[in-house]
Amino acid sequence: MYLPSFSTSSGIFVVGLIWKSAQLHAMWHETKRSVPQPSNRLELQEILQLALDLDAEFQAWESDLPLPWKYAMEPNSTESRAKYSSKWQRLVLTSHGAPAEIHSYTTLKICSMWGYYRTSRMFLLHDLLEMLDWMSRLPEMEPRTSLTRTWRRLAYRLPDKEQFADEQTVTALDDAAMRILRSSVTKSLIRTIEETCSSILGTLTVPVHGKSPDDVMGMKGHVIVWPLSTMDAILSSGLLPDSNESAQPSAAPRSSSTGSLSGKGSPATGKAIHTFYHDTSLATAAYGFSSLPSIPRSPEPYDSTHTRPGAPHMPFTSEKRSHPFDSMSMHPNDSPIDHMGITASETMDIPAKREWLNSMLYYIGTELGIQKAMAVPVLEGYMPIVQARVDNILGR
Repeated sequence: MYLPSFSTSSGIFVVGLIWKSAQLHAMWHETKRSVPQPSNRLELQEILQLALDLDAEFQAWESDLPLPWKYAMEPNSTESRAKYSSKWQRLVLTSHGAPAEIHSYTTLKICSMWGYYRTSRMFLLHDLLEMLDWMSRLPEMEPRTSLTRTWRRLAYRLPDKEQFADEQTVTALDDAAMRILRSSVTKSLIRTIEETCSSILGTLTVPVHGKSPDDVMGMKGHVIVWPLSTMDAILSSGLLPDSNESAQPSAAPRSSSTGSLSGKGSPATGKAIHTFYHDTSLATAAYGFSSLPSIPRSPEPYDSTHTRPGAPHMPFTSEKRSHPFDSMSMHPNDSPIDHMGITASETMDIPAKREWLNSMLYYIGTELGIQKAMAVPVLEGYMPIVQARVDNILGR
């Protein structure tokens, strides 16, 4: 009676988008594990086009929504913050890495669907960036071997066969085209992350029939654990350039492998490392989470012994722990070759945003009793940063 039905064209369509995103994500990881691995750009161009087409469907859904699905937006200004309690102001709106906007929703179910939609799109955009990074390491012109058998097994829509019937009609993307694509995808991913962060307070404060506005239900925390943790996993991957750095190393490492809390220099750059890039090897033991399950890894390691001649394949290594919300260990080819020539709109203050994300997760884990929310701040080593701050805000 009080919640809108999702058995509408908009609701059914977005569920289909989420399913397609999951299928393509699996397809991409099968391609990365394939033997032999792709040896030229044309072998990845088809799956890249599928991903671009799917992202266009995501954009089309969002641009043509009926009124009940829409949400209110306002800047995170002094006037807007005054509408909220001191707790929300200090915890969400004025803390390091706080979003620039505040989104308000009418129901928790709408919040939930927007969260699933945006998180699924983040997976898609993340995969797109990895595809472009792989392609940038491969030559443009070599004999092409199709990988469509993998895609048929996943029952995903393939491009028109006639489009690829004549090899002469297929042109591999050149470096300039890939730079343009990477810039566009990077901006879309940053915008989606920012919009998701802007929705967190709206989800925690959305009215629920029969509940007090001061009652932060556990279900509200469950709705945002996946988006928050996924965003932290993406920001830890090194795919997005940090606005604090004028130039990034050629192969950006994960945040958990670049130094310590003391801020020692990075071996790759010789520069001081921000305090939020730190070693997490002792984090679990230090905070009593030794009972947490081990992080799953890729079921089969990347094989560097079957590389085709000329393919710049890099062997897989697993010295560092994967992010708790990224079950696939990072392949060296996933990292950007460089971040040169980027614009301000293609960067993000990653240390500040990760501090904010982990603060939200710590709040959800301790205040709402959702233990899985603690996996990221504990295993990524953020407890020394967020625990004292959040406890102080909550008066503990």
